[in-house]
Amino acid sequence: MNRKKHLFLAIVLFVAGIHLVYYAGWTHDDPFITFRYVKNVALGKGLVFNAGEKVEGYSNFLFLLLLIPGIWSGLGLLALSKIYGFFFALGTVLFLLGFLFKYYPDFKPWHILAGLLLAVNGAFALWAVSGMETALSAFFVTGAWALFCRENTEEAKATPWSALLLLGAALNRPEGVIYFIALFCLSLALRKRKKIPTSRLLFWVLLFLVPFGLYQLWRIYYFKNLFPNTFYAKATGGFIPQAKAGFVYIGTFFWQNPYLLLLLVFLPGLLRKKADLPWLSAAILVFSQLIFIIVCGGDWMPLGRFFVPVLAPLVFLFQEALFQTFDKLQNHDPRYRLRDALGLACLILVFLGLVQERRITRPILYSLKTNTLFVPHIQIGKWLGQNLPPGSLIAGEEAGIIPYYSELPFLDLLGIVDPHISRQKGLMHQKMDADYVLSKKPDYVLLYTLNPLNKGKPLKPRIESGRVLLESERFRKLYTPFKSFPHGNELIGRDYITLFVYKNSPLPNGQTGDKNNDM
Repeated sequence: MNRKKHLFLAIVLFVAGIHLVYYAGWTHDDPFITFRYVKNVALGKGLVFNAGEKVEGYSNFLFLLLLIPGIWSGLGLLALSKIYGFFFALGTVLFLLGFLFKYYPDFKPWHILAGLLLAVNGAFALWAVSGMETALSAFFVTGAWALFCRENTEEAKATPWSALLLLGAALNRPEGVIYFIALFCLSLALRKRKKIPTSRLLFWVLLFLVPFGLYQLWRIYYFKNLFPNTFYAKATGGFIPQAKAGFVYIGTFFWQNPYLLLLLVFLPGLLRKKADLPWLSAAILVFSQLIFIIVCGGDWMPLGRFFVPVLAPLVFLFQEALFQTFDKLQNHDPRYRLRDALGLACLILVFLGLVQERRITRPILYSLKTNTLFVPHIQIGKWLGQNLPPGSLIAGEEAGIIPYYSELPFLDLLGIVDPHISRQKGLMHQKMDADYVLSKKPDYVLLYTLNPLNKGKPLKPRIESGRVLLESERFRKLYTPFKSFPHGNELIGRDYITLFVYKNSPLPNGQTGDKNNDM
């Protein structure tokens, strides 16, 4: 690699690193679900959320395994997860840049455009350092795509190690298997054109399927379920409602990254180009992710987390489509003004995307500065662990931070780690069975309310599960509101987490409260 390439590499990595550091303080509730599994493994309780209950309430097996050393490292699980995310994100950028350097033999400065777009993408940076497994998925998918392209050129005789990176993606996230299926279908098409020897294709398939099959046999034996509990909790709300939500999710992502909308303008030029393995494989990976999002309905998290694993192929597609269009509009062409107008439009839309990102993440950053986002959950979790009797069963609407810090048994009202609630009818976060919850007789219940406990004023629920319980006459007879913890701020919205006490359960140690039935 010559000096010029080293310089461009350093510039893009620096931009990406600054962007990652910008969001380094961000996290939310979900990573702590994984952390609780990790802690229980380290304590010898097994891969469980609650001791003795084998429920697959995580969806990031490989990332979970990588976090286990964090118990003994002294770094803490959250810090270690962020360090992993930071370096896997930079590794993803390196994979993409290495691919670009090889793809363009006559490398020019503008050929790093895709790398820069990845480095400045808000979703890529935010979710890499969130404490979640997203950056690891992006690393595996981008690496697998780059190696796959190299392995399947007519000249290449390389061993198909891309299968191992696809395996990593599939072990890290359940939907990772779709990337293998997508590239396998493409491999079959290439084989018909006599570009891939049958023996090498078979070796590639076995390199993925054998270890992946063994993993699936183990998890089915251990959890006694074909799919993770997270699948039942999030993706069983009905095809049509989920498809509608998925299309909204996709539209929102492209609205937040408006330059990508120009793909619709540039795509005809790319399609007129001779079928090229890199852009064809990139398109198949992106298309498979779009199908996944439509089927599962996306998620509730900001900035399009589900697009991050295929962001590198996506921005490469944009770059290729842009370059192909520009090639048709040379300087000697009277339409060169159109070329310049399109270039200017790209710059403006990239800038608008950055503005959109800052607008969306401003409440998050403000909440971090004011300690009003996840810090209250940590404080509540510690308070419960210190003031409730050991072994008390808590029911609540978020299964991450509060259960992790309280270290008490927890009944998840959203169903992520509860196999009964996850199989109820309804979309994600709208499943509920009040009779089931009450049959468990939780000692304490935590519900999000829009107003604090105040004698004479009924509590207003924020989430569907809270509404169902507060409307239940049986719940109102059995549980008494005790204390409301403030949460949120003027930008993300103010609400409260209200603690309810079962009629036969003791009040928190040394505490007093308005034990009344005004709900």
